[in-house]
Amino acid sequence: MDTRQEKIFDKVAKDVIDSAMEGFNGTIFAYGQTGSGKTFTMTGGVGSYEDRGLIPRTLSYIFN
Repeated sequence: MDTRQEKIFDKVAKDVIDSAMEGFNGTIFAYGQTGSGKTFTMTGGVGSYEDRGLIPRTLSYIFN
């Protein structure tokens, strides 16, 4: 619960994105109980730039 969005992105998404850019299929699947933070993890919050979720971070990572 205290983990920052950046750490989640680094641990979960970067390898999947790199593999996808090399031609492999990749999926990141958010699963859990209602209210557990799946949407926040995937899309992020609007409060600050640091709260960006996996989807906006992925787009930034790909285009950088």
